[in-house]
Amino acid sequence: MKIGPAGGEGFRQIRFFPEHGWSTLDVLMFIWLFVALVMAALWWMDRSRAGAVLRAVGEDEVAAQSAGLNVTAVKVAAMTVGGFIAGLGGGIFAHYTAHIEHAQFGVALATFAIAYPILGGLSSVFGTLIAVVFVQGFLIEGLRFLGDWRNLFVRGPHSPRYECQAAWTYRCGDDRCHQTFSDSQQGVGQCSNSRG
Repeated sequence: MKIGPAGGEGFRQIRFFPEHGWSTLDVLMFIWLFVALVMAALWWMDRSRAGAVLRAVGEDEVAAQSAGLNVTAVKVAAMTVGGFIAGLGGGIFAHYTAHIEHAQFGVALATFAIAYPILGGLSSVFGTLIAVVFVQGFLIEGLRFLGDWRNLFVRGPHSPRYECQAAWTYRCGDDRCHQTFSDSQQGVGQCSNSRG
């Protein structure tokens, strides 16, 4: 059993949750606890001196620099905090799906990541969460009963979709995410390796 990167096949065999007896409800509660902690930290930071500094640099860099703020340091700090939060979220995502490869992070995911704060409001911490719940909960999962017609609302008629199985569902003996394409040129991928 190989754990770690396998070149073009990505990372697989990430099984912390199922091997330690975590149920689906346990993972769900852990993810929402993480989201609540991050939202609370961002809400607190928004109302602190650091938030005032970030708003000042975001609204007018020249005025912030003339007030004595190191604009470059503030931007680097903001990118560092954002990267830290994204890294934690990516780690949870990897453990949830039990497999990571480059195909999971395409244009659709990047578009959603940009759309969430725009839909929720760029200056609103909780608005972004509401936008995520709306898009993921209603547009993606709520319209699942429409089948492939749902792609007209979410992805467009010809874009590929990627679906990953939960970490505790093993198909063909491995944890690979299977690609399915809406244009039916290629069906569900076959498992290339088996556990053992």
